[in-house]
Amino acid sequence: MLSLFINNNGILLQASLLDTFFKRIFRIQNMIGILYFSGTGNSLYIAQKVQSKLGGQIKYIPNYTRNGSEFEQIVLVTPIYSYGMPTFVYDLIPRLNKSTDIITIFQTKNSRKRFFA
Repeated sequence: MLSLFINNNGILLQASLLDTFFKRIFRIQNMIGILYFSGTGNSLYIAQKVQSKLGGQIKYIPNYTRNGSEFEQIVLVTPIYSYGMPTFVYDLIPRLNKSTDIITIFQTKNSRKRFFA
């Protein structure tokens, strides 16, 4: 089972600005980098869904050696473990170009249901 948790602690976007926000996203869709790490495939699935809606390029974080400067905006997709994000993701964030916007971070969590007989 795939669970998606969205946590937004930022400033809320005014309803009047939504149209402008999404027009900008679609205008630069080819300049969006979707950087992901996945051990089980859950984060890859989310990255592919984001790409189907916004366009952009999917890059696997452990193989990604650049600093994000080829993108105008970055979407990070990563699992969340009991101790936080995977080391690959923590190592990536300081390397990212400071002029590149990180528009959102999706974090996936494997949810296991336990059934007892």
